[in-house]
Amino acid sequence: MKAVHAFYLAIFLVVYSYQTTQAQYKRSEFEKLMDIRNRISIIHDDSSKELAYLTEKQSKPKSEKIYTWYRAQRITSTQGGYAGKLLDGDYRRYFPNKQLAKQGRYMKGLQHRKWTFWNENGKLSKEEHWKRGKLSGSVTQFDNEGSIQMDGHMKDGKWHGKVKKFAASDSLASWLYYNQGTLISKEEYINKSLFRKTGRSLRTIWNRIFSKRSKDSESQTIDTQ
Repeated sequence: MKAVHAFYLAIFLVVYSYQTTQAQYKRSEFEKLMDIRNRISIIHDDSSKELAYLTEKQSKPKSEKIYTWYRAQRITSTQGGYAGKLLDGDYRRYFPNKQLAKQGRYMKGLQHRKWTFWNENGKLSKEEHWKRGKLSGSVTQFDNEGSIQMDGHMKDGKWHGKVKKFAASDSLASWLYYNQGTLISKEEYINKSLFRKTGRSLRTIWNRIFSKRSKDSESQTIDTQ
């Protein structure tokens, strides 16, 4: 009896596995077809080119966000609303000379994750990190030769926190301090965070202890002489 049960169980598992595999295959094929259907390519009058993916899904617009959408062979960006299919997925734009101009990803019309921009000569222009339509994350800006100019974080599109600035003439860097786009002093930057204030206090105490030990050691050396 147990052997019969085991036999039917084995048959059930084989059938179930086959049906699951078929369903996954059909779904992946469907997704590929949807990707092809929702993929667009636009060549502009100046020979620049855009490649993007669209979605049938709708989104409730928020007034503070910029939505990028497609209609009648045109990609448009609008604050607080849209009137076509939202961009969703990978996006690329090319210069007329075929060089990459920018690439990134959209989520229901909103810029999301890493975006990279280039100059027409192929050199990097900037790298940004977005979160559902907000420029919030690490940002690096480059000069025309592709050398880093500014490197730090932005919050809602404004420099925020400690930002490294590189001089154009050499590789030396200096630190700038921002509070939501407003340039502040290092002292203000430290005082705005309890963690940084505590760290500074601990360093001050440690330096005093180390300095005292160093003086005591020098004093003992002189006495032994």
